[in-house]
Amino acid sequence: MAHQSLSLFPRGHSILMKRLADLSGLVPGPSELTVTPDEADFHVQYYDSLESVKVDRFRQFGGRTVYAVTVGEGPIGVFVARPHAHEPAATAASWLILDLLSGR
Repeated sequence: MAHQSLSLFPRGHSILMKRLADLSGLVPGPSELTVTPDEADFHVQYYDSLESVKVDRFRQFGGRTVYAVTVGEGPIGVFVARPHAHEPAATAASWLILDLLSGR
Protein backbone atom coordinates (compact mmCIF):
# COMPACT_ATOMS: atom_id res chain seq x y z
CA MET A 1 0.00 0.00 0.00
CA ALA A 2 1.48 3.33 -1.06
CA HIS A 3 1.79 6.09 1.51
CA GLN A 4 -0.44 9.05 0.68
CA SER A 5 0.27 12.42 2.29
CA LEU A 6 -2.28 15.12 2.86
CA SER A 7 -1.44 18.80 2.61
CA LEU A 8 -3.22 21.84 3.96
CA PHE A 9 -1.61 23.93 1.24
CA PRO A 10 -3.02 24.34 -2.28
CA ARG A 11 -1.05 23.41 -5.35
CA GLY A 12 1.71 25.92 -5.94
CA HIS A 13 2.27 26.53 -2.24
CA SER A 14 6.02 26.31 -2.77
CA ILE A 15 5.83 29.63 -4.62
CA LEU A 16 4.12 31.21 -1.62
CA MET A 17 6.65 29.67 0.77
CA LYS A 18 9.49 31.03 -1.38
CA ARG A 19 7.95 34.51 -1.22
CA LEU A 20 7.54 34.20 2.54
CA ALA A 21 11.18 33.15 2.87
CA ASP A 22 12.28 36.44 1.31
CA LEU A 23 11.40 38.64 4.28
CA SER A 24 13.01 41.72 2.75
CA GLY A 25 10.24 41.73 0.15
CA LEU A 26 7.60 41.69 2.89
CA VAL A 27 8.86 44.71 4.83
CA PRO A 28 6.95 47.77 3.60
CA GLY A 29 8.47 51.21 3.25
CA PRO A 30 7.14 54.11 5.36
CA SER A 31 4.84 55.35 2.59
CA GLU A 32 3.16 51.92 2.46
CA LEU A 33 2.34 51.83 6.17
CA THR A 34 -0.79 53.97 5.94
CA VAL A 35 -3.81 53.78 3.67
CA THR A 36 -6.55 56.41 3.50
CA PRO A 37 -10.20 55.49 2.81
CA ASP A 38 -9.92 56.78 -0.78
CA GLU A 39 -6.80 54.67 -1.34
CA ALA A 40 -8.66 51.68 0.10
CA ASP A 41 -11.41 52.15 -2.48
CA PHE A 42 -8.76 52.14 -5.23
CA HIS A 43 -7.08 48.97 -3.89
CA VAL A 44 -10.42 47.15 -3.66
CA GLN A 45 -11.09 47.92 -7.33
CA TYR A 46 -7.85 46.10 -8.20
CA TYR A 47 -8.65 43.04 -6.07
CA ASP A 48 -12.19 42.97 -7.48
CA SER A 49 -10.68 42.55 -10.97
CA LEU A 50 -8.97 39.27 -9.98
CA GLU A 51 -10.76 36.03 -10.77
CA SER A 52 -9.80 34.42 -7.44
CA VAL A 53 -11.17 37.32 -5.37
CA LYS A 54 -14.77 38.12 -4.45
CA VAL A 55 -15.66 41.56 -3.05
CA ASP A 56 -18.89 42.30 -1.18
CA ARG A 57 -19.75 45.92 -0.36
CA PHE A 58 -21.80 47.26 2.53
CA ARG A 59 -22.74 50.91 3.16
CA GLN A 60 -21.96 52.35 6.60
CA PHE A 61 -24.24 54.77 8.41
CA GLY A 62 -21.73 57.57 7.73
CA GLY A 63 -21.74 56.88 3.98
CA ARG A 64 -18.40 55.09 3.58
CA THR A 65 -18.20 51.58 2.16
CA VAL A 66 -17.19 48.51 4.17
CA TYR A 67 -15.62 45.73 2.12
CA ALA A 68 -15.63 41.97 2.66
CA VAL A 69 -12.90 40.47 0.48
CA THR A 70 -12.80 36.70 -0.03
CA VAL A 71 -9.85 34.95 -1.68
CA GLY A 72 -10.31 31.37 -2.91
CA GLU A 73 -12.91 28.78 -2.02
CA GLY A 74 -11.01 26.29 0.14
CA PRO A 75 -12.05 24.78 3.48
CA ILE A 76 -9.68 26.96 5.54
CA GLY A 77 -10.88 30.45 6.42
CA VAL A 78 -8.97 33.40 7.83
CA PHE A 79 -10.71 36.56 9.01
CA VAL A 80 -8.68 39.76 8.79
CA ALA A 81 -10.20 43.02 10.00
CA ARG A 82 -9.08 46.55 10.67
CA PRO A 83 -9.95 47.10 14.33
CA HIS A 84 -10.40 50.89 14.33
CA ALA A 85 -11.11 53.33 11.53
CA HIS A 86 -8.35 55.68 12.70
CA GLU A 87 -5.62 53.03 12.40
CA PRO A 88 -4.62 53.14 8.72
CA ALA A 89 -1.57 50.89 9.22
CA ALA A 90 -3.92 47.94 9.82
CA THR A 91 -5.45 48.54 6.39
CA ALA A 92 -1.99 48.51 4.80
CA ALA A 93 -1.24 45.23 6.61
CA SER A 94 -4.50 43.79 5.25
CA TRP A 95 -3.38 44.67 1.72
CA LEU A 96 -0.07 42.89 2.30
CA ILE A 97 -1.96 39.76 3.37
CA LEU A 98 -4.25 40.02 0.33
CA ASP A 99 -1.21 40.43 -1.92
CA LEU A 100 0.25 37.19 -0.56
CA LEU A 101 -3.02 35.26 -0.84
CA SER A 102 -3.91 36.53 -4.31
CA GLY A 103 -0.40 36.09 -5.74
CA ARG A 104 0.08 39.77 -6.53
